[in-house]
Amino acid sequence: NGNLVKVKDAIVDFTFLSDKDYIGEEPIKKLLTAEDKHFTKNTGYGKKLNELGATTFEWKNVPDLLLSVFFQSNHSTKNNIDLINHFHYLCHLEKTTDVKAEDMKNISFILDHKKVLCVPQQISFPSSDDTKWNDQTTSLSFVHEDIQIWLRNKPDIKNWLESLGVTEKTDTTYIEQIIIPNIETYITSENAISAMQDLFRLYEKGDLKRD
Repeated sequence: NGNLVKVKDAIVDFTFLSDKDYIGEEPIKKLLTAEDKHFTKNTGYGKKLNELGATTFEWKNVPDLLLSVFFQSNHSTKNNIDLINHFHYLCHLEKTTDVKAEDMKNISFILDHKKVLCVPQQISFPSSDDTKWNDQTTSLSFVHEDIQIWLRNKPDIKNWLESLGVTEKTDTTYIEQIIIPNIETYITSENAISAMQDLFRLYEKGDLKRD
């Protein structure tokens, strides 16, 4: 804010996300437990300030920020659209950045119909004949309706999301979203037989391959 502070009271934001309205300073400060500290201006000397003991916020901290209650409690669909747009922009910059498409596959940044942030492979677009996809009680996750509407005019961004793992709902969606990510705990003595029957039925249809 134009004031001088000591290094120990400074935060260097190497992501520049604290400058964005859809992220802001407060969630980052709370994540870093640095609510009394101040963000530095971008002077090009961030690494030197880091060596001197300043608190830093880096891209490796972004997944934890997006999962935090500090961030999610005030994250709107409009903010999520801006966030997706920004990540798409960073991944397609010609110059080298710290944001890679491969890393985005493991970051929860897409808002679902229940307003929960999901990683690409655990969220889907509803099929055209599914009229009940917006059910809040379903265990599946679908891209929020506002974001679907926005993507109608953003085919390049929709294609990018699909390349990261967002797919249209199919018969295997439940397996990909629910069973596989929770494989260590999902199967119980009560559901084991029915789960195997479901898997076998999809395998017989050719929807599931041996691998």
